[in-house]
Amino acid sequence: MDFIKAIQQTIDDAELEYRYFPGFGVAVSWPQMRCSKQRAGQGWSATDYERDDVYAGVRCQRRHWEAGGELIL
Repeated sequence: MDFIKAIQQTIDDAELEYRYFPGFGVAVSWPQMRCSKQRAGQGWSATDYERDDVYAGVRCQRRHWEAGGELIL
């Protein structure tokens, strides 16, 4: 439990923002990458049927950034 409290304290001290996106999981960002105060970031997912891979991530059209990768299922 102390470990979890230490992680939460680190997030709070750094003023990081975190948000859960279905199909992707939790995304953590620092203030410079915040999409907006309204948390306008969008989760995305895609399937490559030829390679049998699934990808997911988070994007912000307002600030022009995107992060994601292959999901290990």
